[in-house]
Amino acid sequence: MKKLFVNFFKSLDKSTKNNIYLYVLFSFITALLEMIGVGLIYPFANFIFTEDYQILNYIPFNAKLSLINTIYLPFILLLMLVFFFLIKNILLIYINFLLYKFLANIRHNLSCNLFNKYIYFNYDYFLNKNSGEIT
Repeated sequence: MKKLFVNFFKSLDKSTKNNIYLYVLFSFITALLEMIGVGLIYPFANFIFTEDYQILNYIPFNAKLSLINTIYLPFILLLMLVFFFLIKNILLIYINFLLYKFLANIRHNLSCNLFNKYIYFNYDYFLNKNSGEIT
């Protein structure tokens, strides 16, 4: 299995290899955003069900502005949560779009290279080989 990945990686050009590293980084960013999103649900639900106002200590702009009224706080927190999830999902859709575009490009390049390799082989090569042995 390792040999298969090594051979696959060797068949790629330098820009494609660099893009693979970039998409691995995007995968870590995606995982981090998903963890943050899941982690934000509990404090919001805890505030809604218990009305514990200690959450105000964790809002960075509340200490400076002191404009958040306790009546509007659930709505403001809900808007912040919805805004975070909206931005996160737009970013994840864009990253997945780039990833699928990149994978389609790799698939296209590999199939073209394989086709060009086989099209220029001598006909005797195919006659002497079993179809399962042709790689």
